[in-house]
Amino acid sequence: MEDLFKVEADTLAVDRVRAVEVPDALVDTGAVMLSLPKRLIAELGLKSHRTRRVRTVGQRLIGNPEHGGEHMIDIY
Repeated sequence: MEDLFKVEADTLAVDRVRAVEVPDALVDTGAVMLSLPKRLIAELGLKSHRTRRVRTVGQRLIGNPEHGGEHMIDIY
């Protein structure tokens, strides 16, 4: 999003916006978060913003091995 804000502010050229193409992506149009593999996060140069506890719509906890099995997610 930062790149898009910079384009709008005319401080970044449109052709410099970071992007990746994921031809086999499955998109949930009702989701409030997006999950990406680490390689795409690195390719896009995203920086961690915060970490938060998460649950599925059925309130089932999701274990995240990156946090030692804690039920957390990194926000970029």
